[in-house]
Amino acid sequence: MTDGSGTATRQEVLHGTFTVERDLAAPPGAVYAAYADAAVRRRWFRMPGDPARGHYELDFRVGGHEAASGVFAPTGEAEENCAVMVAEQVRDFLENGNIRNSVNYPEAVLPRIPNTTRLAIANSNVPNMVGQISTCLASSGINIADLLNKSRGEYAYTLIDADGALGQELLAELAGIEGVLSARIL
Repeated sequence: MTDGSGTATRQEVLHGTFTVERDLAAPPGAVYAAYADAAVRRRWFRMPGDPARGHYELDFRVGGHEAASGVFAPTGEAEENCAVMVAEQVRDFLENGNIRNSVNYPEAVLPRIPNTTRLAIANSNVPNMVGQISTCLASSGINIADLLNKSRGEYAYTLIDADGALGQELLAELAGIEGVLSARIL
């Protein structure tokens, strides 16, 4: 981050526990050694920025830790690329209902089917939500051409491409289903 004058400012990011899973074309002993030996690991785990201003420590024992810190001065090109990426993802959400890189919702990307109407529904992650939504559409004579339902924790998100037009009356019915947080026609 910069302070507006182009000078890098400090921003600290702390991460909790996470799991990395990979399939590697190497014997387990060689993979373990690559993780456990800090000197070997440093050859493929590189911190950006000035190495003299960074810090790295590794305790690969059970209950150990790995810590890395450094000065991450973004380049103008990187900042511009991030801004373009964010703008593209926001536009895709507004136009197609697709979600990428959300904190609360899962990634949900459904390619559009031509000549259909897109419906985006955010709802509580509880049983029978998809059933209630599809029953509501069916009782209005609406066929589902494609459907995607994804969940993360207590939230779920449903994208539907429906044959034909969808009206505000149907949208109000869907919004009235207990657990539906929002519904919109795109």
